[in-house]
Amino acid sequence: MSRAQSNWLIALALVGTVALGATMRAWFAGSGWLPLDFRHLRHAHTHLGWYGAIFPLAFGVWRADGWQLPGRAMMATYWVAVAVSTVGFVRAGYGPDAIAGSTGVLAVWLWVAFRNRHQVQPRRQHWSAAVPVLLVLAAMSIPPVAITLRRAPALSAAWVQTFLTLLLFGVTLPAALLRARFRAPPAWIWLVAVVAAAGWLGVLHRPELRWGPGLCGALLVGCAGLSDRARWDLRLVVGVAGLGWVAVAVGLLPFHTAVAVAGVHLVLLGPVLHGLVGPIDRVTPFSVITLGLLSIMCAAIWLPSLWPAPAWAQVAAWSGGALALSWSVWIVRWAATGSQRPSATGSQQPSATH
Repeated sequence: MSRAQSNWLIALALVGTVALGATMRAWFAGSGWLPLDFRHLRHAHTHLGWYGAIFPLAFGVWRADGWQLPGRAMMATYWVAVAVSTVGFVRAGYGPDAIAGSTGVLAVWLWVAFRNRHQVQPRRQHWSAAVPVLLVLAAMSIPPVAITLRRAPALSAAWVQTFLTLLLFGVTLPAALLRARFRAPPAWIWLVAVVAAAGWLGVLHRPELRWGPGLCGALLVGCAGLSDRARWDLRLVVGVAGLGWVAVAVGLLPFHTAVAVAGVHLVLLGPVLHGLVGPIDRVTPFSVITLGLLSIMCAAIWLPSLWPAPAWAQVAAWSGGALALSWSVWIVRWAATGSQRPSATGSQQPSATH
């Protein structure tokens, strides 16, 4: 599979992801129209984003960092699995085809972790030095989700929280921060912090693990403050995300669904997506506009828990729709021009695996 083909598939996946998200936001705002079952669309939105956009972009960063990544045949199989799982989630949620496609995706992730196990260096200050371990731990969280989905939905949801925390803060955010030139803490400290946070936010919600998100947040704030080679706007968003974690850990910010949804979108559509595919050497009008829209959307998702008002849903829908349109136009242009993405060291590297 060529680089150009991979770029177009990434662009298609990202456009589909943000379009589904904007559609659901509009429905929350009272549009009265939803083409399919909401739960199915939510599953398709989440999985297509992770499978088809975020991870293939992270593959490009890891390849530039010296990782061994799948070749053309395996990547072609990966994209088939992404397509099968997406159609399956849209059609029937967690049905046989969605599970089969997701299993294929997971197999490639585990292959990547195994083939790059030598990257694990706990004492090294490098964002990739704990990723293979955290990727395997995230993968180990998936079977309990499936096993408990119908007989213990609350426990299954807790496992999902653990899985997403490991995947977001243990795997994809480090890839983005590596490319965006953020300074990394010692790998073993980040590993311990992310695992503790994933436990507290999910299946091990115990007071003695509350320090996990606090430590993660403190490390992110420190990295944002010390990373003078990173873009100032991304440093600002990373610092805000870190302060949010600290606020949750000390009890200043109650952790509930609205906080979780706003926080995940802030990190994914902020430092992760901009770090993985945006310009890293300068602040552009596109980054200012999209980060501004993102801030408005996340605030409108969170603020109803403090000051309930119907207008918040409208604000979230309009800002989310504008954000989805902005990213769609940008990523299509990125794919059409055959852009190459700089690595974390500033050299030019292919923008996707091939």
